[in-house]
Amino acid sequence: MSPSLTSAQQAADIVHRHFSSPSLTVGRIAKELFISESHLSMLFKKEFQTGLKAYLVAYRLDASLRLLAGNQLSIEEVSIRVGFQSASYYSSVFKKRYGISPKTYAMKHVFAGSAS
Repeated sequence: MSPSLTSAQQAADIVHRHFSSPSLTVGRIAKELFISESHLSMLFKKEFQTGLKAYLVAYRLDASLRLLAGNQLSIEEVSIRVGFQSASYYSSVFKKRYGISPKTYAMKHVFAGSAS
C-alpha cells in the first residue's frame, strides 16, 4: 500500500482488488491495515459518507450487474464470483437495492441484447 493513501482509501483499494473473496470482511481489511475495525469504520464513513461494509456489498452488487448482463451464468455462480457466500443472501440484497431479482434483471438484459 502506498503511504500517501489514507487508511480509508487503502481499504477501498482492498475492496476493489479482493471483493470476489467471500472471506473479505471489515475485520480482515482492518487487520491488513493494522488498525482497529471500529476506527477504520469511522475513518471510512468520514471520508466516503458510507460504511465500509455497505461499500463492500454495493461494490459486489455493481460487479454482479456486469456478470448478469454479459453472461449466461446462474445466479448462484454470479453470487460466488462476486464474493457472496450465499445465493439467497445475494438475491435478497440485490432485490432490496435494485427492486427486482437478479434473475429478472438478467432476463431483461438477455432480451434487450437480442433485440439489438
